Amino acid sequence: MNNCVSVSFLVRTFICCLVGFYILLFPMSCGKIELSEITEENVPGENLPSNPSDTTADNTFLSISEVLQLENEDFYMISGYIVGYVKGNSMKSNSVFGLPADKPNTNLLLADQVGEVDPENCIAVKLEKDGSYQTRDELNLYDHPELIYCKLYLYGMVSNYFGKNGVIRIDSYMLDSTSVDIPSDSNSPTIDEEFQVIPDARNYDIR
Repeated sequence: MNNCVSVSFLVRTFICCLVGFYILLFPMSCGKIELSEITEENVPGENLPSNPSDTTADNTFLSISEVLQLENEDFYMISGYIVGYVKGNSMKSNSVFGLPADKPNTNLLLADQVGEVDPENCIAVKLEKDGSYQTRDELNLYDHPELIYCKLYLYGMVSNYFGKNGVIRIDSYMLDSTSVDIPSDSNSPTIDEEFQVIPDARNYDIR
C-alpha cells in the first residue's frame, strides 16, 4: 500500500514538474520568435539603398511597369525616373514631360525610361504639401529643376491616383542623379508655358 502511494506521489510530482517546465518554456519561445522578426531589415522604409547608383539595388524595387500591374493597395518599394508631372485632372491629356513655369507641381511622373513621353507608361506620385509626409518643398520641379531625369527610389502607398495605379503617399525616398542618361535634344526638358483652363478649378483640389 505504501509503495502504491509513493509511486502515485512520484507520478503526480513528475507531471506537475513537466507541466511547469512547458509553461515556462512557452513564453520564452514566443519571445524569441517575436524578437527575431523585428530586425532592421524588416522596418518599413528603412531598407532603401545606401548606394542607389549600385544597379543591384534595383532588384529590390518594383519597376514602373510592375507597379502598373499591381492589384492590391499597399505599401511598396518603387524606383523610376522623374520625367515630368500632371498639370490638371487627367494623366492622358494633362501630362507635362518637362518643367513647370509658374508654380510648384503637386505631383511627379515616374517612368522606367528617361526619355519616356507616353503617360500610359508612367505613374503619378503625389507630393504632399503639409503634414508628416510632406515632400512638395523638397521634390517639386519648379524649385528643383535639377531633379528632372533623376532616379527616385521610394517607399510609399500605391493606390488609385488619376484613374490608375499611383503613389498617394511617400514614406521615405532617396534620389540618384549619378547614373542619369540625358535624352537627345528632341526629348530634353521643356518649360510648360501653356495656360490651361480646368473646369470648376475653384472647387477641384488634386493635392
